[in-house]
Amino acid sequence: MISETGQPEVSIIIVSYNTRDLPGDCIRSVLAEEDCRKEIFVVDNASTDGSVAYLRESFPMMFPRDELSGLPGSIASVIGASTIVRADLAKEIGGFDEDFFLYGEDQDICLRARRRGYKVG
Repeated sequence: MISETGQPEVSIIIVSYNTRDLPGDCIRSVLAEEDCRKEIFVVDNASTDGSVAYLRESFPMMFPRDELSGLPGSIASVIGASTIVRADLAKEIGGFDEDFFLYGEDQDICLRARRRGYKVG
């Protein structure tokens, strides 16, 4: 799905530290999913195992950033324990999905709100 605004619906942030092959596997997995518009960020915590060089070589279409300021996009979701939703919005998007037993319901409600054009944050 592509959002009506053309903006990513989901932001994926991969945090890495000396895990050379794992971020690449994760990126390939995310790119294989075509059901929503997404953006991917890899945050490397000064790895010394060649992780950054490997990612630059494996994914030349990704542009390295040396700082986090000015990142595109918006907040994708908030933690459920700190979620405040207006009653009219909760009714419009159907509230929390009861099919989620314990985890993920916060990301789901935020994604459904974003798909309807609302901002999270």
